[in-house]
Amino acid sequence: PRFAAALREHPERELASLTMGLRLSEAGDLLAELRLVLAPGGQLARHTAGLGKGSGPTFRGIADAPFALAFGMAVPEPWANSMAAAAQEEAQKATPGSQAELQGLLHQLRGFGFAVRGPKPGAPMASGLSFALTVTDAQAFLTHAAALAALPGKDGQPGARIEQAHFEGRPLVKFTTVPPEKKPEESAAPSIVPPPEMLFGSREVKSALLAADDHTVIAGFGEPGEAFTAALASLASGGLARLPRLQRTQSLLGEGQALLYL
Repeated sequence: PRFAAALREHPERELASLTMGLRLSEAGDLLAELRLVLAPGGQLARHTAGLGKGSGPTFRGIADAPFALAFGMAVPEPWANSMAAAAQEEAQKATPGSQAELQGLLHQLRGFGFAVRGPKPGAPMASGLSFALTVTDAQAFLTHAAALAALPGKDGQPGARIEQAHFEGRPLVKFTTVPPEKKPEESAAPSIVPPPEMLFGSREVKSALLAADDHTVIAGFGEPGEAFTAALASLASGGLARLPRLQRTQSLLGEGQALLYL
């Protein structure tokens, strides 16, 4: 948040130049490009110095199935360490005592991806979301995530209920949270965010993390079932990463471009 504020309040101190463009490749692909040159001495320049380049998108653990949108990003170790350092102060403001657990999560992150799919008829909207994380130690990641989620919020909101289990022989952590009731003035105001019942099927928000292998964590909403089984199968088959159109799009990325939208 503080870096967004710095850009919003003093863009001349943070950016030396910003260039946006579109170009048509010889093969007929429309490529959108954005280039930022950070101003020396700005917060963003100091924060990103020496971070290096991303290695490209990652879709490990995302099942090969029809989707509306997919996103993947590799996270080099210096990036993860930088995110952990930046999050420390914000975490303390939001949830006292959470810095160690949040840093334990972010230091381990090496990549993530997600896919947005249409939910099955009658299923809540969130059931169409699939997530996968590449980490250094999946079991340790689950331990940090459970400890972080169980912490009470600064406003007295209770932490999540945690259940340790297994799914197809692999460690699983289930989380159950109940969003706070809206205040009368908040309920009266129009909102574009659907109610929890529409998003998650009930007032309770259920989610789960699965240590799929030593370095992959699969995440999703609701009870783990077919979606997790398909995600586990994708570890051997290649999942989304094997799709020809994804491989073609990835080949169009320039050096150091770590983001991919489909």
